[in-house]
Amino acid sequence: MSGQSSEGSSRPGARTPPPRGGAAAKKAASKPKRPTGRVKIRPWWLRPSVLALPVILLIGAVIAIVVSSGGGSGSNRAAVNFKASNVAVYGGIGPEGVPLEAGPVLAPANPSLTSAPIDGVQCGATEATTVHYHVHLIVFVDGQPRSVPLAVGLVPPAVVQQTSSGPFAGGSNTCLFWIHTHAQDGIIHIEAPADREFVLRQFFDIWGQPLSAGQVGPDKGPVTATVDGKAYTGDPGNIVMTSHEQIVLNVGGPAVTPPPISFSGTQL
Repeated sequence: MSGQSSEGSSRPGARTPPPRGGAAAKKAASKPKRPTGRVKIRPWWLRPSVLALPVILLIGAVIAIVVSSGGGSGSNRAAVNFKASNVAVYGGIGPEGVPLEAGPVLAPANPSLTSAPIDGVQCGATEATTVHYHVHLIVFVDGQPRSVPLAVGLVPPAVVQQTSSGPFAGGSNTCLFWIHTHAQDGIIHIEAPADREFVLRQFFDIWGQPLSAGQVGPDKGPVTATVDGKAYTGDPGNIVMTSHEQIVLNVGGPAVTPPPISFSGTQL
């Protein structure tokens, strides 16, 4: 029919299509599409965070072992265990590069020491170097450690330096005996002008402490002695001191066998 336009006309009941573009189109496009298939959920024990847990625990254990053993810090650290069974034997690396001894001091250095010779051992203004070696002594009383003090054999007052690894008795304003200690690590220094034999009793006499088969310092009881891990029978005062030797004295029981220290890489 003429006079009737196809545009702008509509059939009765026909739906008008929505206009393209506009806010409705943007809203429809922003809706997330639902997956067409079934979503597979990963079991909790296969999740990355759970799988990484054993690795994290392992790394933490390794770090704890390194820290507790004292490794990795300091250039003069000795390879040493710090416990014998459940007994703490050592308390950290000292100024001489070997472990400090744990436990209270067995007896202080002799406060009344003079320059008079003792058991044929003399006191010199400086350290002699013709004979120069070191012995390690460690003492236990009823299974508990006792420390050998610093400055044994240094006529008071000793010159003590405070280092980052603990106090160090460098010398004396008067003199120091051929047998002496510098730190609380049980290291006995033997420094003499001539080659001769020195025994453990000489060190204890300079220390001003008794030593026998029934007494070590102020503590009395049966004494068990070992030298480099081997039993020593007889009077422990007669033990001949030799280079890098480890002497262990147990007063009473139970007897403790401490881990040996390592002189490798130390200042001794």
